[in-house]
Amino acid sequence: MKEEAQALLAFKNGADVNNMLMYTTNNYCQWEGVQCINGSVVKYQIQHLNLQDLSPLTNLKSLFLSQNNFSGSFPPSILILKRLVALSLSSNNFSDTLPFELNDLKNLLSLNLSFNHFSGSFPPLNQAHLKVLDVSNNNFSGALPNTETLSHFKPASFSNNSYLCGEIIHKECPYHHHHHNHGLRIALIVFFATICIAICAILVIKKNKSGGESSTRFDQGRAASGDTATSTKHVQVATVVVSPLTI
Repeated sequence: MKEEAQALLAFKNGADVNNMLMYTTNNYCQWEGVQCINGSVVKYQIQHLNLQDLSPLTNLKSLFLSQNNFSGSFPPSILILKRLVALSLSSNNFSDTLPFELNDLKNLLSLNLSFNHFSGSFPPLNQAHLKVLDVSNNNFSGALPNTETLSHFKPASFSNNSYLCGEIIHKECPYHHHHHNHGLRIALIVFFATICIAICAILVIKKNKSGGESSTRFDQGRAASGDTATSTKHVQVATVVVSPLTI
């Protein structure tokens, strides 16, 4: 049996607990929800099952698993399906954050993750061919990355994510606003502190200069007083010497 058929049976055995899928014929391309091209599974669409490993379906291009009872984190096996063009996991109970590796699905044209419980930051999706996106009705939070791809979508693609913000959905992020104001306050404090230091430095220089000039004048005054006293002494000595001659 071909590996893809084995993968589908393994998926059914783990997911189809109520035996709703009748995979009895040998031609797996005729099984419910399966679509093949040249014998390779390129599309798989089922509902009301539990999610299992799909990584062996390497040729899968379309995967529609909406309206099931899937829960837990984003299925890591889906990230291996590099040829995926369309992916829908809407109306399930998925939670936790979306993996950054979702960007590795370069061929995605359509992505629908609406009506789940995904949370945390939204990854910076930037697939060049992504044309349809719906991640509404989740619990994403924080700033929505303003990538070239995401910027092409309207706010409705991200609606009902109460704590999501950013330019794309026309909602200001409180954290970034606060961060901006905080930075502005720091800049103003540094500016005024610099001015105060400069003023204090100027005052100190002026004070030192003024004190130096006063000291110089004082020294000059003392010198002048000393010269005067010396001259007077000389005059007195001369008088003492001359007086006896007069007598």
